[in-house]
Amino acid sequence: MTDPSGLPWPPSDGPPPAHPGEPAELAALAGVVPLAPRVWIPATAEEAFYRLNHLPPRLAELFRDVASTDPDEDDIEEIAPHARALVTSHVLLDTWVDAFYEATRPLGERLEVRRPGAEGPRASRGRPALLALRAVWAEAWSDEAVTARLRATGTVALEARPAIVHAAGDVPASPALAGAVAEALGGPREVWALPDGRVTRLAPRAPRSRSGRGA
Repeated sequence: MTDPSGLPWPPSDGPPPAHPGEPAELAALAGVVPLAPRVWIPATAEEAFYRLNHLPPRLAELFRDVASTDPDEDDIEEIAPHARALVTSHVLLDTWVDAFYEATRPLGERLEVRRPGAEGPRASRGRPALLALRAVWAEAWSDEAVTARLRATGTVALEARPAIVHAAGDVPASPALAGAVAEALGGPREVWALPDGRVTRLAPRAPRSRSGRGA
């Protein structure tokens, strides 16, 4: 579905966006293990939100005097809250909002909104979940994220990324389910699932620390 204004909208339970990592791995698990229904918010939706509200030049202006690969962290701490306020205070078009409500309605009363490979805020279906999406977008303007971006590139410009919405309340998957995921993907993953066993989230398994052995 595409909004007449140009704001794109994904199908409520279609294939994930062309994005490596968790989206690609969830796609590979289709038909192998049960997957929880989810809504993909494509990166193009975030890009369109920024364009609609003329945010890129306004955000660049906020950080004009600190844009370098060696930013002053005190300056970032002072400016970044204004950037987050810009992102969270601007609205989406009513037609896009209606599409969000319609697409996420089948997912349940409590939803999690997150970036691939990460946890995200939980919120009730409807407007609270929509506000959670904007909060996820605003995370790109945390003090830490802005500082890291400046140090890496010298600019606050960011690359839009997809987001995922699915039912909240997942827990670590059973050993049998985690084993089936590992077999399908060629290696172990951290796996979360709803109580009924439908997979919601994947993440690389952190390596176990090796403790030294006494002589």
